Amino acid sequence: MPNFRKHLALSAIVSAGTYFAMCRYYDRQPNLGEFLICEGIGIAAGAAPDILEPATDPHHRGLGHSVALGTVLTKLAITNCNRENANWQEFLKITAAAATVSYVVHLIADGFTPNGLPLLGRWD
Repeated sequence: MPNFRKHLALSAIVSAGTYFAMCRYYDRQPNLGEFLICEGIGIAAGAAPDILEPATDPHHRGLGHSVALGTVLTKLAITNCNRENANWQEFLKITAAAATVSYVVHLIADGFTPNGLPLLGRWD
């Protein structure tokens, strides 16, 4: 996993940014405990594509690294993490948003590599 550390650092940055942006969106005071939980979940989500599909060869990217999965996760986050969703508590929405952003940013970063991302995944 040659870029694993870079993905972790990027995930830490974007999950922190998402936490603070979502706190502002909900007019909520940031809380250190919530921030640390959100940060840990965001970092784990950002590492998830390479944990699910380790970089054992240059063509390792399957469904977990696909444009389709990134699109589905983004749609789910937009649908469930907004103010109108009364079924989820605010902190759950904030955490889900941070996890989604971290995962999708991992995919975007991989999309800028020479191999890019598959639309649906690699089918052997």
